[in-house]
Amino acid sequence: MTRHNMGIHGKKVVWFLLSLAVAIALFGGTAISQEGNGEKSTPAETTQAVASPSFADLITLAAELDKRLSTLEKDLAPGFDPTATEEEFVQFNEKLDVLSSRLQKLKISKRYDSDQLTGLKETILAEGASFDSIREPITERIGKIELWSKEWLEEEKQLKELQSSLVKDASAATLRPTFVKARNTIGKAQRLLASDLKPVLVAEQKAADIQARIDGLLAEVDDYLRLLRGDILQRSAPSMFSTDYYAAFSRGLWEETKKGLGDVSWSKSQFFERHGLMLLLQVFLTLILIAFILRKRSSLAGEQHLRILAERPFSAGVFAGFVTVSLLYGEGVGAGRVVLLAVMSIALVRVVGALIETVWRKRVVYVLVMLFVLHEFLQVLALPLPIFRGYVFLVALMGLCLCGWHVLKSPREGESRFFKWTLNLGLTVSGVILIAELSGYSGLATHLLESALTTVAFVLAAWMLMRLARGGLDFTLCNTALAKIPLLRRNTDVIVSRVARLTDLFIGALLFTYLLGVWGVYDSADEAMKGVLLLGVTIGSLRLTVGFVLLAALLLYGSLLLSKALQSVLTEEVFPRRNLERGAQISMARLVHYGFVLVGFLFALGALGFDLKNVTIIGGALGVGIGFGLQNVVNNFVCGLIMLFERPVRVGDTIELGGLWAEIKRIGLRSTVVRTFDAAEIVVPNSDLISNQVTNWTLSDRVVRR
Repeated sequence: MTRHNMGIHGKKVVWFLLSLAVAIALFGGTAISQEGNGEKSTPAETTQAVASPSFADLITLAAELDKRLSTLEKDLAPGFDPTATEEEFVQFNEKLDVLSSRLQKLKISKRYDSDQLTGLKETILAEGASFDSIREPITERIGKIELWSKEWLEEEKQLKELQSSLVKDASAATLRPTFVKARNTIGKAQRLLASDLKPVLVAEQKAADIQARIDGLLAEVDDYLRLLRGDILQRSAPSMFSTDYYAAFSRGLWEETKKGLGDVSWSKSQFFERHGLMLLLQVFLTLILIAFILRKRSSLAGEQHLRILAERPFSAGVFAGFVTVSLLYGEGVGAGRVVLLAVMSIALVRVVGALIETVWRKRVVYVLVMLFVLHEFLQVLALPLPIFRGYVFLVALMGLCLCGWHVLKSPREGESRFFKWTLNLGLTVSGVILIAELSGYSGLATHLLESALTTVAFVLAAWMLMRLARGGLDFTLCNTALAKIPLLRRNTDVIVSRVARLTDLFIGALLFTYLLGVWGVYDSADEAMKGVLLLGVTIGSLRLTVGFVLLAALLLYGSLLLSKALQSVLTEEVFPRRNLERGAQISMARLVHYGFVLVGFLFALGALGFDLKNVTIIGGALGVGIGFGLQNVVNNFVCGLIMLFERPVRVGDTIELGGLWAEIKRIGLRSTVVRTFDAAEIVVPNSDLISNQVTNWTLSDRVVRR
């Protein structure tokens, strides 16, 4: 372009910019002056103004109100039946009267009976949950009526606003009937809601009174439990050496005993009423187990842990079927629970007795378990305190004599330390119970006896469940379709051993929580489990509890098990088909192992409450630090991965490295072991095999000239 043309073009640009500036100044100035003078744009130029109410709005509102009134009448059509609700409330008050009477009897008896109190508390909680299901529809109906009332109040407000807006219009008189009809519709709806709300509010008030009774009973039980546990080390009865104790054995005592026996109801037990479906499930499961055991009896006889099933098929089926479902019952007392405990205890002593070869040990187990059932039965009878103290004294004296006789006898050959320790512990506990009862510490003696007998029964049941779980897993892997899988068949012992650890830990944890409830650390097993899992410490804003730690440990252990299982699949099923050398197999298996452990570790940190985003940032920082500090190690590790996938050398290859001839013996993730022809083994970093020149004489042909 010439200089003349550039000049002409520049002038045109200048004239264009000047014209644009003048236009902006003219129009912009006009707009600014209008804005500065307070001039506003007309509604047509800006936005439409809000339309004022019209007659059409009134007619539409009236029609909509009629429609909504019809809908309201349909919603209220089922109505509220105060008669049926009143009958249910009367029944609940009667139940609460019975529960309150039971609590007063326990207080009058002055016995340390935490089992009865805990069972009573569980019964009250169950009745409270049942009452919530009855109260819930009442609360929901009140909420709906309140919502509908607010909506109709809004409609009334809107109608008044319309009337005040349209009353100035000369034609408003013609719509007076429409106003009247709309007001009547709203009034009718409000009267319907008020008439329906009145009986519902009365029922809600009665429901609130019943709920207050339930809460009061629970608080009273908790207070009495705390009182008993606080007074457990206090003397609560006269000494058995005093005349006051024997003076209590009067005619009135026997009448009280007869009354207690008559109060026990076997046919109308609340236990059977509340758990009838669960009992049917137990019976059905038990019959299935017995039929299965009888069918597989010959196969079960060959299993070490399941031999007892073949010898005691009916007892084993009853025990397994009843115990597994009984964990769902929770706490409870009464005749029904005693019957259930008696059935399970008889089955337990039958299966445990078949595993014990020594006659005297078998008899000890029989006596202890039967005493446990007898103690539960006497708890239901609610015997007077003097008679119950006599029973505790006799049991403690019998235990002291039996344990002392076996301890003082000459030690038998092959006697296990566990049984010796158990006998010494039984001797000590029996002695403490005997002394406490004689001295008048009846609460302490009763608590020790009840806790000791329950502990024995629970420990035996847990031990039997562990054996059955281990044996059942072994039987499943060896005698079912799973036995046809070669991998499972070759690793049966390993699988059983590792999975059995989890089942043993689970059963042991359940046993531990139940025993915490038995010994009075917590009111019940459920509260013990919650209390133990919620124990922890606070670190900053992070709360570490036992439950989170157990979950993290379970995730880590699960990742290890999954890693081991996948390694077995790779090394025994996948790698042999790919003709991979041993070194490559080991390296890939280790990579899989490290990967699963890393994933499990991250999940465990997440379970503990750590933010994985922060963990990633910290991991990245550590990675950078490790990269600088351990650069050679990381380099060798990466080179090991390259060798693993590219396979420039394999185990058994003959190579020449730096003028040295050698045979590769092992390839690892960091280094490779080679063996020279002089029988010297040399550890070579993997980076040397990747970055340096290596002559592989047997890469494609195994024939080599030396």
